[in-house]
Amino acid sequence: MSETLVDPVVDDNDPLKSQLIDVNKLKTQLIKLEEELVQLCNKAQKTKSLCEEELDMALPQLHAAYKALQSISPNDIDMSNRVNSMNQRPPAPVRSVMSAVLILLKVEPQPMKKTASSKNGEKQDFWLPARKMLCDDPRGFLKQLMEFDKDNIEEETISKLRELMNNEESERTQAFNKDAIAKVSSVCSKFGQWVLAMEAYYEVSKVVAPLRETLAAEEKEVVEKMSELQLLQEQLKETVDAALLESKKRDQ
Repeated sequence: MSETLVDPVVDDNDPLKSQLIDVNKLKTQLIKLEEELVQLCNKAQKTKSLCEEELDMALPQLHAAYKALQSISPNDIDMSNRVNSMNQRPPAPVRSVMSAVLILLKVEPQPMKKTASSKNGEKQDFWLPARKMLCDDPRGFLKQLMEFDKDNIEEETISKLRELMNNEESERTQAFNKDAIAKVSSVCSKFGQWVLAMEAYYEVSKVVAPLRETLAAEEKEVVEKMSELQLLQEQLKETVDAALLESKKRDQ
């Protein structure tokens, strides 16, 4: 404040003396509140930095997967479908990757047609619904992958995914190795990249999720403290203005 308030010799019932006492109390409270706000802001910034550090571990793989998907055209998918005609099942690595994609998308498998060599009853197959999605709406399928809600992948979904990927029949090494499967299907190799990126992001999100909750709580506390600070500043200004007015009256 540019103007100095002089505390004259007055009795205890003097309004100016009471106002000056209030000003000093409010200033003390304001300093304490500002210090608390700085501490809260630093704490929230530290939590935010931790979130960003964890996410940075998954983002390069995630960005690479999205870039790979963006390089696929509907014509690429159509050509791939022609190679694997309706009466011909694709190679095992392709089936494994497409099964993994559909598990993440929560698409149910369909029963395979029974054959004389079928054992243990009816088998479930992801290739039939996968092929239908690719043939019916390739653009829509790619859009689903690009807009997939990666922040809310359920643990049950990941368990199913890993059960498939760790099954010897899935030939994980070949199916989810970009270079290896590219020799079988370049399109499918990019879908495999996406699957692995989602799996990696899930692991990171398990660490980031509680940090995000903590950050949200801390940022809320910062906002509340800022509101409290603003009210106190307004109260201090009103009290100082009242004291200055009272002081000017006495000088007249």
